Amino acid sequence: MLDFSGKKIMVTGGSRGIGAEIVKLFAQLNADVAFSYHRNPAAAAELAKELAGYQGSVFYNVCDLGDAGSRSNFLNDLFDKFGCPDVLVN
Repeated sequence: MLDFSGKKIMVTGGSRGIGAEIVKLFAQLNADVAFSYHRNPAAAAELAKELAGYQGSVFYNVCDLGDAGSRSNFLNDLFDKFGCPDVLVN
């Protein structure tokens, strides 16, 4: 199996559906995973709780990708708290 230990993955729209499955896959591969959500903070929190048992760290925050200010806030928080991602899944 692949090992993404030490790699930082950023997934936009990662709290539900296909995005959440991608987040889970990278977490299972030992990556540090950051994801954004738009409308459902409860789903994002639940996913982060589910990932707590994996080796990598988890960062998530709200982001409306259609709003420049929201994108900027998300990216600033991401870089401050999580660092620069190695991989972007958009």
